Amino acid sequence: MIYNYRVSTLLYPYSEMWANVGDISNKGFEITINAVPVQTKDFTWSTTLNLSHNKNKVESLSNSEYSVKYIEMADPNINSYSNKYVQRLMEGAPIGQFYLWEWAGYDENGMSVFNDYDENGNLVGTTDAPDDGDRRMAGSAQPKLTYGWNNEFTWKKWSLSAFFQGVAGNKIFNAIRASYSDPSLLSSFGKNILADVATEQHANDSRAQAPSTRYLENGSYLRLSTLTLGYNFGKLGNYVNNLRVYATCNNVFTITGYKGIDPEVNLGGLEPGMDMRNSNYPRTRSFMVGVNMNF
Repeated sequence: MIYNYRVSTLLYPYSEMWANVGDISNKGFEITINAVPVQTKDFTWSTTLNLSHNKNKVESLSNSEYSVKYIEMADPNINSYSNKYVQRLMEGAPIGQFYLWEWAGYDENGMSVFNDYDENGNLVGTTDAPDDGDRRMAGSAQPKLTYGWNNEFTWKKWSLSAFFQGVAGNKIFNAIRASYSDPSLLSSFGKNILADVATEQHANDSRAQAPSTRYLENGSYLRLSTLTLGYNFGKLGNYVNNLRVYATCNNVFTITGYKGIDPEVNLGGLEPGMDMRNSNYPRTRSFMVGVNMNF
C-alpha cells in the first residue's frame, strides 16, 4: 500500500515522502452453482448462483524506515466537524474499519451526548464534548457475503430472465443523513434539512450532525437488478428466419433497511462504505423495448 509518510528532514529534503510500505492481505472463497431445477416439454427453469466471501486485513503499515501507528481516513465533510475522520487504517483491521464516537442518545435538554471513556478504555458515562480518545471500532465496510443469482424461465415461446444481486454483513456511514440532520442549516442559512429533524431530535441540538454511530447503518441489500420478458415468433415468411421482441426493466426494486438513497455504495479504494453528498448519482429505474430479427 502506498502512503505519504512523515520522514526526518535530517535525512531527506522533504518532511513527507510517498512509500510503498503497507501490506494488505485478502483471503476468501467464491462458489458458483449452475442448475436446471425444472425441465419439461414446454417449461424450463435454469439458474446460476454465485457466492463470494473475502476477508480483508491490513497486515502492516510500517517498516524500519517508515513508521505510523494508524492512518486516519474518510472525512465526511460535515458542518462544524471538519477533519473529523470516521475510519482508520490500522494493523489487524480491514480497510474500511469505522472508528467512531458512540452516540448515547439525548441529555435532559434534548442535546446529543456520547459515550465517555477514560484513559484506560473504561466506559465512565456520557459526554457532550467527545474527544479522539472516545472513538471506538464500530464495524467494517467490507461485506461478509457478496452474491448474484440469475434465473432463466422459458415456456413455449415465452422467456423470462431475472437477475438478483446484493451484499450482506457490511456497514455504511450515511454522511448525507448526518449532514442534513444539522438544524442550523435551516435556522442560520435557510437550507434544506431532513424532515426527521422535526420529529426525532431537538431543534437546538447543535451536536445532531456529529459523525458518530448514529449514522452508521446496515448496508445489506437485495436488488432485482434486471428483469426481461420476451416472446419468440420464430420464422415469419420467406425472409425473416427469426423474430423476437422483449421488454427489459433495470433496477426493478431493492430490499434494504438502509435509510439512504441507495445502499450500493463504493466498496473499493481506501475509503469504502462512505455515502457522501458528492459520491455518486442515484441509480434510476429504466425501461427498454427491443426487437431481434434475423433475415
